[in-house]
Amino acid sequence: MALVFFYWYAGPAVRALDVWWAKWLVYACIPILVSFIILYRSGWHREMIGLARTWRLFLLSCAILVGVYFAIGAMLVVAAYGLSSMQSHVGGR
Repeated sequence: MALVFFYWYAGPAVRALDVWWAKWLVYACIPILVSFIILYRSGWHREMIGLARTWRLFLLSCAILVGVYFAIGAMLVVAAYGLSSMQSHVGGR
């Protein structure tokens, strides 16, 4: 929900810029950076040090973002199916 709120809040500002790399920066890099900072400051894999921990947490941050995008996509597909079945009265009623 936080990611959806962030996109809703930052959307008008990004559209006003009309720069392709700014859209990429806001919609991809900032969420990855936020999740990386949260993971880095947490107790996740404190036994690892240096570059190995940094890369692992960066890749995990990227995987989290991809997972969130897939989950949002799945929710949209289910919602679209639900709306179409309610409109055609095929639902369980």
